[in-house]
Amino acid sequence: MMADVKTILVPVDFSQHTAKLVEYAAGFAEELGANLSLINVVDNSTGFGFAALHKFEGDMKKDMEAKIAGLVDQYKAVCGSSEHTVVIGDTVDSIVAAAKNCDMVIIATHGYKGLDKILLGSVAERVLKASPCPVVVFNPYKYHK
Repeated sequence: MMADVKTILVPVDFSQHTAKLVEYAAGFAEELGANLSLINVVDNSTGFGFAALHKFEGDMKKDMEAKIAGLVDQYKAVCGSSEHTVVIGDTVDSIVAAAKNCDMVIIATHGYKGLDKILLGSVAERVLKASPCPVVVFNPYKYHK
C-alpha cells in the first residue's frame, strides 16, 4: 500500500537529468508524506587497486558529498526531512544495499538504446531486478512539469 511508504531512496549521479529526478521524487514524497534518502555512488567496480585510484575515489566522494548536500537543502521545503549519503562501491550493489532500509526506490533511466545499452548496461534495469522494495523508473525524456 502506498500509504506505508516512509522513505524513498533516490540514486543521483549528477547527470543532466538529476534536477528533474529529484523534483519528481520530492513531489512523490510530498504526496506520500515520505522522506527522501538521496544516494550517490562513486563507482569503483573497475577492479584496479592502485593507491592513486583510492585517493581519487576519496576526492570524488568529498566533491559528491558537497553536491548532494546542496540538493537536499534545495528540496527541504518540499519534502521535509531528507538524508543523503555518498558511498564508494559497485553502483548497483550499493543502491540495492541501501534499498533494504527504504520502502521505495525512484531511479532515472538514461534512455540508452542499442549498442550503448549493451555496452553500458542499465543500472535502472539491474536495480529493478534486484531491489528488495518497489521501484519506480523515472524517464526524464517523458517528464514535463
